Amino acid sequence: MDERLYSLNVKEGTLKTCKRCKRAFTYYGYGYLYCPTCTEIDSENFQKVKDYIYENGVSQLIEVVEQTGVDEKTITIYLKEGRLEIPEGSTYYLSCEHCGTSIRSGRYCHSCAAALIKEFNTTITYNEIGSKPKNENTGKMRFLDNM
Repeated sequence: MDERLYSLNVKEGTLKTCKRCKRAFTYYGYGYLYCPTCTEIDSENFQKVKDYIYENGVSQLIEVVEQTGVDEKTITIYLKEGRLEIPEGSTYYLSCEHCGTSIRSGRYCHSCAAALIKEFNTTITYNEIGSKPKNENTGKMRFLDNM
């Protein structure tokens, strides 16, 4: 008999494709759908951005890119995943993927997220919902301390 069938310590996963490198890997139901290699790279990059923002306070996107070496596309992914948030008064915001309104993080504004949930009867994670800025002037990026 196969002892793994009776072991409580063996984790079962599903085969997924890494969002970054497109290689197959076993996904255990948590994390950002990256293979172990890309997860390590992503963790290092996010830590660089987090440390920079922690040490220097709110910063403009270009400053973070230049000082950390993490590319703009990766930082934008962190914003869309809800791991970073653009502060009030910034000159740069994300756009809601449904209606195009300015949002500070995530993929959808609150009203579109509610409409999509109702329309499709699906769930959207809290991190995919960005708050609208109160006013659109000047500002810098900051680290969200909810991880």
